[in-house]
Amino acid sequence: MFLRLASLLPLLWLPTIYAVLPDGRRNANMMRPPSIPVVSLPDAHPVVSRNGTQLPPYNFTYYFDQLIDHNNPSLGTFKQRFWHTYEFYEPGPIVLMTPGEANAQRESRPDYHTVPSSNAAPVLAAYTGYLTNTTITGATAQQNSGSVIILEHRFYGLSNPKPDLSGKSLQGLHTIQQAIDDLEYFAFNVNLPQPDGENLAPDKAPWILAGGSYSGALTSYTLVNKPDVFAAGYASSAVVETILDYWGYFEPIRQFMPQNCSADVERVIAYVDEVFSGDNQTAIDALKANWGLGSMTHLDDVAGVRNNLWDWQSLQPTSGNGTVFSLFCDALETDWWAYPSGPDGYGLDWALNAWGNFWTVQGYIYLLCDVTDPEECLGTYNPSSEVYTDTSLDNAGRSWYWIVCNEVGFLQDGPPENVPAVVSRLTKPESDIRQCELMFSDVFSESNPPPMADGVAKTNEAYHGWNVSVDHLFFANGQRDPWREATLSADGVNVASTSSQPIAVGDGFHCSDLSIANGKVDPTIKAVQNQWFSTIPGWLKEWTPGKVKMTKRGVVEERKVEQPVVKRAVNAQKKASISAVLPDGRRNANMMKTPAMPVISLPDAHPVVSRNGTELPPYNFTYYFDQLIDHNNPSVGTFKQRFWHTYEFYEPGPIVLMTPGEANAEPYSGYLTNRTITGTTAQRNNGSVIILEHRFYGLSNPKPDLSGKSLQGLHTLQQAIDDLEYFAFNVKLPQPDGENVSPDKAPWILEGGSYSGALTSWTMVNKPNLFAAGYASSAVVEAILDYWGYFEPIRQFMPKNCSADVERVIAHIDKVFSGDNQRAIDELKDNWGLGNMTHLDDVAGVRNNLWDWQSLQPTSGPNTTFFKFCDALETDGSGKSAPAQGAGLETALNRWGNFWTDAGYLDNLCGNDDPEDCLGTYDPTSEFYTDTSIDNAGRSWNWIVCNEVGYLQDGPPKGVPAVVSRLTKPESDIRQCELMFSDVFSARNPPKMANGVARTNEAYHGWNVSIEHLFFANGQRDPWREATVSADGVNVASTSSQPIAIGDGFHCSDLSIASGGVDPTIKVVQDKWFSTIPRWLEEWTPGKAKMTKRGVVEDRKVEEPVVKRAVGARSKASSLFFREPEQIL
Repeated sequence: MFLRLASLLPLLWLPTIYAVLPDGRRNANMMRPPSIPVVSLPDAHPVVSRNGTQLPPYNFTYYFDQLIDHNNPSLGTFKQRFWHTYEFYEPGPIVLMTPGEANAQRESRPDYHTVPSSNAAPVLAAYTGYLTNTTITGATAQQNSGSVIILEHRFYGLSNPKPDLSGKSLQGLHTIQQAIDDLEYFAFNVNLPQPDGENLAPDKAPWILAGGSYSGALTSYTLVNKPDVFAAGYASSAVVETILDYWGYFEPIRQFMPQNCSADVERVIAYVDEVFSGDNQTAIDALKANWGLGSMTHLDDVAGVRNNLWDWQSLQPTSGNGTVFSLFCDALETDWWAYPSGPDGYGLDWALNAWGNFWTVQGYIYLLCDVTDPEECLGTYNPSSEVYTDTSLDNAGRSWYWIVCNEVGFLQDGPPENVPAVVSRLTKPESDIRQCELMFSDVFSESNPPPMADGVAKTNEAYHGWNVSVDHLFFANGQRDPWREATLSADGVNVASTSSQPIAVGDGFHCSDLSIANGKVDPTIKAVQNQWFSTIPGWLKEWTPGKVKMTKRGVVEERKVEQPVVKRAVNAQKKASISAVLPDGRRNANMMKTPAMPVISLPDAHPVVSRNGTELPPYNFTYYFDQLIDHNNPSVGTFKQRFWHTYEFYEPGPIVLMTPGEANAEPYSGYLTNRTITGTTAQRNNGSVIILEHRFYGLSNPKPDLSGKSLQGLHTLQQAIDDLEYFAFNVKLPQPDGENVSPDKAPWILEGGSYSGALTSWTMVNKPNLFAAGYASSAVVEAILDYWGYFEPIRQFMPKNCSADVERVIAHIDKVFSGDNQRAIDELKDNWGLGNMTHLDDVAGVRNNLWDWQSLQPTSGPNTTFFKFCDALETDGSGKSAPAQGAGLETALNRWGNFWTDAGYLDNLCGNDDPEDCLGTYDPTSEFYTDTSIDNAGRSWNWIVCNEVGYLQDGPPKGVPAVVSRLTKPESDIRQCELMFSDVFSARNPPKMANGVARTNEAYHGWNVSIEHLFFANGQRDPWREATVSADGVNVASTSSQPIAIGDGFHCSDLSIASGGVDPTIKVVQDKWFSTIPRWLEEWTPGKAKMTKRGVVEDRKVEEPVVKRAVGARSKASSLFFREPEQIL
């Protein structure tokens, strides 16, 4: 057995990497929530409606203004996220699902449910997959010409009525009834982003509510509580009956697991209970040590060995044999020669020893606890543990526990004496209730425990539990589901299946029927799905409009649809209650474009395999590094900095490090692959690749918000540079010998593009010898306050007729807006549908058409927004283009206006927002200024703009042809800094931007950079070119030690190997780098790099495992498991 499993030893777990368990638990003795499985998205392709309209991608996020408290609407609203597609809509029903107790946008991270095998290839998965026809929701829409919505549940993910998850924040707001009211209020008030989207409330169109597990129960509860709101409901594995002592969770597992395995598990558990209930301390200690848990204090915590049973919940018919649960049973029931035991098992002695070896020698304890001490990982008695004290958002386990403690119970503990036990009877409800008291100590205590028994009884009374009887509600259950005993298919419940409330049962696991793929491999699940598909058309025919009304909860006044103003195209997709962030991270359409690197897509899902044949985690697996909050004061502590890594090409060779810079780094995992300059550099030089998220972007935040006071002193270029050094010297990479590849022992290459390209240059200036080489693409090395030069490459390379007409129109704008003819001013504003805007410099938001240039790449093709804009200006009704001198002022002005209004550019730019909200920059109460929540790249970047780099993209000086209005001036951008960071700046105390820009250039040398082994790659058509060493008139010399390679590319085009495939000038740039770097690597010598005074740490230590864990720090390399994608369908 061990020889057979040894081929799967892929990963080294190292002490500076910390990963939350993928199911949301922060402690391995936390009960498993009844989450629905995430679902893989199909390979990337355009989403197209049935009439041929290209739609937003499935993972495009919308926001709905949801009531904070349906019992008190005056408290206001919060932003509730949702995802939507009308791919199949003709029209038909609206299918609504909430994933329930999870971050609804969460992509699966590798976890431990499946070990590597050809049957379990890592794939990208998320709850947005439920929009597709690979699921019951998407297939329902497809077969009935409907649209689909995924709505994030309150207090999960980023949909939070309160700023934290303390008991006091959750009290009264995080309840089943509030969640039900959310569904109703959403359905009646959302204006969907689809044709006629404001006229599809449940009184005007049939809605289908679908869910699985808790959200399946929520479907049942909602149809009971809100009769007629939904035309039909689909409830998969719906845990409708709340149960305090839910020992029945383990019954389907015991019944369906291999008979020999269950026999031996029962023997071991009986022995555990016998020993732990006695007073033989030697026997107790030996038994704890058997699982590597000798240091643990409380015996009921040692019962964490039930995790092996919890692994059953991750199984699906499509799982194959390589699951952790099957490997656990194989470990118990296969002898040294790989022969299985008989149906009675091998007996106590063998099973006890084999189970212990599975935890220690084979590494399950590392899989479960990573590098955390077992007491911290499994212990539940320490009130100061982060599992109890961390009240930060997006902690699904904590949010679920609040519902557990107050309304549903579902305590997964040992059974009564007369039932065979596969988990210890030492696990009792009292332990879980104590955890509630510790986790929500601001509302509960030992003297004031949660009223769990009363809450469970009230839930069953209010929503009918097993006694549910409601029309048009379809239940789908699985015999092998551990949550079966809380569904209508529980043993002994005998709820009748009727034509109006069918109960279909297959042989599936938890929510198996939600996946169409499961139906293809299990005919009993296919039968369940087919029964639903044949039932729903009849129910939809029975629906009649006008039958449903809003209930008293969350009552609102008459639903109004805002009318467009002035010349805006009448657009049914204008959505008054949706606030969508622009895809590039901007929260306001007059916010300058950041110099962000382009995202490069991951290849089609396939196993990532190292050169020695080891299957590795998928590219999108997230690691965490303990980074210093303040490198000037290490005593302040650390924060979790995310990174992504692969050693697919490592033999060994260099370590290639990149930060995407000013963006959430999660979409940039494509830079690990050989589709990019980084991955190809690693491939050609036998290296590994790391993508490191920049501080204060994405989820890598030293502070809990993005206020000026939080950013001050911590969000600086120098802190970012110090992060790179501290990371390189202190990370223990998850690869062979990963603790011995710091820059003094192995050559590191720093690569970046745009701002992160500049950061490459600045780091090599500031930290000489730290990196063996650097690659800086489109690197904006020179900080510039008034960066009107941004628009010069655009003007130079855009079609001549288009630039001529744009210059004419801009000159006309500046003339009219600088005059006093109010009628002419109003007519000009109306031309773009901006008649209600107050400030003329805000109307200059028409520069967005020029900003669209930044999205171009050699691979873009002609059908881009920028070229559509030029075509709109320069092509007449017959398709004839204007000559090089353009179409003339009057024609261009009118056509530009039509492009914004009739052609829908303004709607696409602003979404639901009124133009003043979308483009206006003067309102200090705008969310654009006041929202300090994290993961707002635009805000984080603006802090750097305001303090250190400038790059204000405004009109040019007189004498330079203008393609943007000269009314856009640095003063406007500086005012935005004052409003955005009003806690540190004001009109009387503005940001010292000019001084900051000068200091940056002085500190990091800007255009005067001269450093060995630094390669610059630039593009002639890059709007950021004028801040690079290839700026017009700068004339920086290219040398063998600091080459400057220039192609015809756009912004960071050379980072993509595909761009080199279509543009030979970019290929020349890339080839020059690939021929240069081997020579530089040969020149590298070990020991040359040293940590500077910033961020100095003591000796780099590798934590040693405790008790019976495999001996030595390197034992983790021989651990059996790595975290594979969570159960995906």
